[in-house]
Amino acid sequence: MRFLNFNRVLCLAAHPDDVEYGMLGSIMKYTDTKFDILVLSEGGNFDESTSTDRHGECEDIWEDFEVCKVQSELGCNLLININGSPFDKEKKFLREKLLSNVSKDCNAYLVYVNAIGGQDELVFDGSSLVYDNKGEKILGMPSFKEKTEEIQIEIETTKTIKKIINKFAVIEKNIDVNSHKKISRSSKISSSSKIQDVLDALILGTKDYANKNGFKKCLVSLSGGIDSALVTTIACKAMGSKNVTAVTLPSKYSSSHSVSDSEDLCKNLGIHLISIPILNAHKSMLASLDSIFKGTKENNAEENLQARIRGNIIMAISNKFSWLVLSTGNKSEMATGYATLYGDMAGGFSVLKDVPKTLVYELSNYINTRKEIIPTSIINKPPSAELKPDQFDQDSLPDYKTLDMIIELYIENKENFNKIVNNKEIQKNISKQEILDILKMIDSNEYKRRQAPPGIKITPLAFGRDRRYPLASDYKYTYTDYESS
Repeated sequence: MRFLNFNRVLCLAAHPDDVEYGMLGSIMKYTDTKFDILVLSEGGNFDESTSTDRHGECEDIWEDFEVCKVQSELGCNLLININGSPFDKEKKFLREKLLSNVSKDCNAYLVYVNAIGGQDELVFDGSSLVYDNKGEKILGMPSFKEKTEEIQIEIETTKTIKKIINKFAVIEKNIDVNSHKKISRSSKISSSSKIQDVLDALILGTKDYANKNGFKKCLVSLSGGIDSALVTTIACKAMGSKNVTAVTLPSKYSSSHSVSDSEDLCKNLGIHLISIPILNAHKSMLASLDSIFKGTKENNAEENLQARIRGNIIMAISNKFSWLVLSTGNKSEMATGYATLYGDMAGGFSVLKDVPKTLVYELSNYINTRKEIIPTSIINKPPSAELKPDQFDQDSLPDYKTLDMIIELYIENKENFNKIVNNKEIQKNISKQEILDILKMIDSNEYKRRQAPPGIKITPLAFGRDRRYPLASDYKYTYTDYESS
């Protein structure tokens, strides 16, 4: 990036070593500009042995952007912010609004450079931006794609240095950088839809998790349902079709279309499908348990046994060939505990862990926009675990639109239970008692979520690191309005 006619290009360092060895030094190597480097600390001159509060590059731009205001008051007319801002589906809009305000309030051009890549649950989307001093976006880089752009900016006005905020002590150092890297020239603003960004985040997060952990191939248990179909499709986009294997594990309750739909999906994706019926294994396990279960009424134990047989088989294949198992549960299921420990929750990475069921449908339809990849019959069929005859998800759960609305209000928005119970839109579909039952399910199934594999964060608040909730608690609800309860 080349900077022209700046009276002062000023960067902030938390430590003198950042100038020589850190990200600031990396930027300066590719420019031919003279930089003023300010090493900034709170409460006095910088001293490594006594300083307990250091300012990094990333957080400078967030919250009240106090450090950026300091830079502005020191006469800076260009702010460079190197960031590691993780993606969620609402973040880009909030980020752009914030950056516009920063550049406008500081009366300075703003270069915002964000990381790209997946790291465990987090995905960094890039989406680097440049704003002028009026808060207008003048360059927008693509999301989830590494790309280099050159932008030339001329600033004619000279900025008067204002007072230095007393809270900070400043050590000033001038550095000359005489070399820069020639890069192709372009100036444009890239854009992408929210649904495309979510899909790209899931693809990149899966790809980087697998690659960084040394997995060359992925394995998915295909049920014939929409969740496993979407996971398999994402896996193919992340790893390539030749590196994805699917396994179908039909039981006596599996419908014929579940098997045929799985076959059609694999044909569309060009991947190998292994079929291993579990009927005999299920009979054998029931026989082993007969002396214990005899005289009792069938319940979830017999149903979940099928899921656990499938989990054993899929993990055995993974263990044999060192393939990464991608589990297929979504956020709606993880919220309510509508999943089987050591069964369909088995796996090394949970692609849809933070994806609500309604968004699963949106993503599947979006993938099919140009060409049918996920068979329409999979998308249109009523969701079912197929663990007993004529079983459907809505036998024990409300419709997913209503359920996901409750989850969003309770988890992501942290609304108290009184507001949710009295929400008129939700009450159109289910009773107050049913709403309370859902909230209890969310809180009581934390023990399952703790044992689930990691998964990609795509909402503002994901289960796990974003929401630390005790396994054992006498609280009736997580978010309680004490005044009205």
